[in-house]
Amino acid sequence: MHNYHPTKKDKQLSLSIPGRLLTSKLTLNQKYILGLDFSLNGKLGYNSYSHKEVGKLIKLHPNIVGSSRKVLIEQRLLEKNGRKYFLTQKALEFLEDDKAQILLPFDLYTLSNVNTGAKLLWGVYNFISRGFRDYFALRETTAAKMGVSVGSITNWTKELNQERLLKMYEHRNGYCTSQTVVVTCTFIKRKVELDLNREKDHNGNWRPIMPLINT
Repeated sequence: MHNYHPTKKDKQLSLSIPGRLLTSKLTLNQKYILGLDFSLNGKLGYNSYSHKEVGKLIKLHPNIVGSSRKVLIEQRLLEKNGRKYFLTQKALEFLEDDKAQILLPFDLYTLSNVNTGAKLLWGVYNFISRGFRDYFALRETTAAKMGVSVGSITNWTKELNQERLLKMYEHRNGYCTSQTVVVTCTFIKRKVELDLNREKDHNGNWRPIMPLINT
């Protein structure tokens, strides 16, 4: 078994997590791992990474990868042939036509100090924010998108802010209202960019001042 070292192709791979997968009854790690398989399916048609290699790439313990893959195979979402893992027809029919896909860039999903739930939440936020728009959906709405508790959304948002992965994290109070507003960071040349770099257009909508490199 060879040691895994990220290649140039790996660094260009964004994990694509379809919305249907995100709201499914799978665990967060199973969603995360199947997202890797879904992403590699679009490029290679299979995933040949070992448990250890997957773990090093997306920062999970190999045992978690192995047990998650076992469940995914039992649920007929993955099938194994030799060293290769393939999405089943059941998985493809469930995932391929879903246009509401969140994307996790290499610089995010390879962070070892951020847990799986927080990484997936960043993807949900970034689907709207893109590094310059305000994301201000209710926590209950965001929790429903991920199939998790409202408390988890609160905790993961705080974690993302503490790890400097949000450009903005504000609580806005108004008459009978209370909103949490976030703007995701951007990743430019392997660095986290936290400057907002935005302005409003003539319709009052935010737009980036400088071109952004983000998923």
